[in-house]
Amino acid sequence: MPKPENDSLEQIYNIHTHVFTLAHVPDGFLGFGIVPAARNPIVAKFIDWLLTNIHPFKNNDTYDRLAVFARAAAFPTSKDIFVHMKGYYPYGTKFCVLAMDFEHMGAGKTLAYEKQLQDMLAIKNDQELGEFIIPFIAIDPRRKNLLDLVRKYVEEAGFCGLKLYPPLGYYPDDPALHPVYAYAQENGLPLIAHCSPGGVYQKSRISGAVKKELLKKIRPIPWQVRWKWWKVNKHLTAAYSHPENYVPVLEKFPELKICLGHFGGIEEWDRYMNDSWKPDEERPFDKAWLAVILDMMQMYPNLYADIAYTVEAERLLPMISVLVRNPLFRTHILYGSDCYMVEMDKSERAFSVNVRGYLGEADFKQIAQDNPREFLGIA
Repeated sequence: MPKPENDSLEQIYNIHTHVFTLAHVPDGFLGFGIVPAARNPIVAKFIDWLLTNIHPFKNNDTYDRLAVFARAAAFPTSKDIFVHMKGYYPYGTKFCVLAMDFEHMGAGKTLAYEKQLQDMLAIKNDQELGEFIIPFIAIDPRRKNLLDLVRKYVEEAGFCGLKLYPPLGYYPDDPALHPVYAYAQENGLPLIAHCSPGGVYQKSRISGAVKKELLKKIRPIPWQVRWKWWKVNKHLTAAYSHPENYVPVLEKFPELKICLGHFGGIEEWDRYMNDSWKPDEERPFDKAWLAVILDMMQMYPNLYADIAYTVEAERLLPMISVLVRNPLFRTHILYGSDCYMVEMDKSERAFSVNVRGYLGEADFKQIAQDNPREFLGIA
């Protein structure tokens, strides 16, 4: 593979990316029969065009999100996605690739989760690509023999970290995860967790007792969606992602390095910027997740957060600049893009250049090289 022009940074780390294909996701992942249909590349092109143009004057809406997944059908393998992503960055860039365990989300038939892990392993074993991938294995407390699976891919396949995605239907402090956390802490494996109200969520119906518990942890559900259970799910399962859910984990496993992916998410950053809140509010959801994470960072030295997809909106770049220059948070913010979801709005290169250009070389180096090396345990 030819090397492009030299880059002023010695090494860039993109801490938050994905390479799963439509073959890896359940048939009901998107609804409307889109996934089974989009597995045909010809049909996928039509679906992409249709969804993108339903609201031609509105960007980043639900249809644009669906179009991104339809577009993924153009990449038949995980390796193809990885090569495509890599081509947007300077030659030596390394990518943390985060697996996703979709088998328990209640969205129908899907390939075995290990097939996705094997496809990631194929990239790691590739002579030209292997040095640039840092694979993370997804963990779900509902999976049988979870610790054995983690040990297998860490000790035999060289996976380097763990990925958590609570809105698929579980809390980060589930007791079934504790043996895995203990193993990770003992072996210096970092954990990256989804932490925003948006994203993929549990599709199966939520029981009344569980629903009652979740309602205590989120803002009231808009009346427009209360009668649609599949939309209620999206709002309810956001409770699984709340940053405060990680406090028991941080207390019990103080040496475990945890990165809260998305830094709370665009919605919560906007709420932090635009809403006034009172310190004496009784309900925890009244405080923006960004504020909660910043409070937690000052209490737990091994807590990090990445900016994956959060600052795709240029209006939020000033906020990330302020945070990076603050000595309280400077060493705990990580660069990530959320490939390939960021391509809803712009290319990977546009995203990275926007962040780098706004922050400047010194601050970008801090979040894209120095902090990731510390988080990953790289000398």
